[in-house]
Formats: sequence, C-alpha cells, structure tokens
Amino acid sequence: MFLKGSSEALPYLRALNDMVNKLVDCAATTAVYLAGNAYGFGVEFTYFVDYVISSRPDVVLSLQGIKLGVFPPYTYLLSRTLGYTTVRLLLARPVTAAEARSLGLVHEIGDLNNALKSLFNAPVHVRRLVKIHRALIKEALREADGVLEKLASLADNPETVALIRSFLEKR
Repeated sequence: MFLKGSSEALPYLRALNDMVNKLVDCAATTAVYLAGNAYGFGVEFTYFVDYVISSRPDVVLSLQGIKLGVFPPYTYLLSRTLGYTTVRLLLARPVTAAEARSLGLVHEIGDLNNALKSLFNAPVHVRRLVKIHRALIKEALREADGVLEKLASLADNPETVALIRSFLEKR
C-alpha cells in the first residue's frame, strides 16, 4: 500500500480507521486470539478489543515498521492511554506475549476456550473498566484524520519507499 503513494495509502488507512471505530462502538464484549506473531496494525488492532488472548508466551508483538520510516498511528494516538513507558518499549523492540501481559496489553495466555471462560465471567467492576477504556480510546480517535494523513504522506517520501522496498526484497 505504501509503495503505491499517498493517493492509495490514505483511503486504505481511512478504511482501517472506519473498522476501528466500528469495533470500539460495538456493544458486545470483544476479544482477539493471537495464534501467532503480530506485526504493525496487527498489534495496534489489539488496543481496540476488550480482551487479548495469546496462544503462547513466546508470541511476538512488533511495531518495527518505525524502522522502515512509517509510524504506528494508533500507538501515537493512544500514547496517553497506553503509557509513555509502554509506547517506548513497543517502538524500541518486539515484545513477547509474556512481556505484553505484564504491560496489560495481553490479558491471558493459553488455550482459547479456557481463557474465554475466565474472561467472559469477569466481575462487574472489571467490565466497567472496559467501558472506561473504550471512552478513552474514542477520545483519542477524534484526532485520527490528521495523523492518518501524515502517515499516508510518507508513502510519497522517497526514503520511506526505499526502506520498504529494501525490506521486501530481503523477505
């Protein structure tokens, strides 16, 4: 998407943002199961669900696109909610699900069925915290348009394009 320029990148980013807003507005309790490693938006997607379950403690969450000249827009937008130390760690290096659990980014590690049983039987006060979390996210998302436009503009930056091409050639 970034190799096609900002005219292609911005509609894609806006479509992702529409999905994020629908997810945050969802009345149901939401969960995501990380069966394998998550990168970029896969990591950021976990910010918008109520519960994150990882299959194993060694599952990797990585926002290393920053090294390719792009930034994770939702990590930026939610930096106050996530916390400065957490954001610095996520941008510095990949983290394991075990580390992410200690940061509050992963709630359970292990079998999906067992995790769902414990998470969806959470006490009322825990479910109230989820609603507060969603309100904080909604507040931060109000600034998304400007941030996504800045991110899309990087698709026209020759240095960013060269870094992405180099990365893709190595794969």
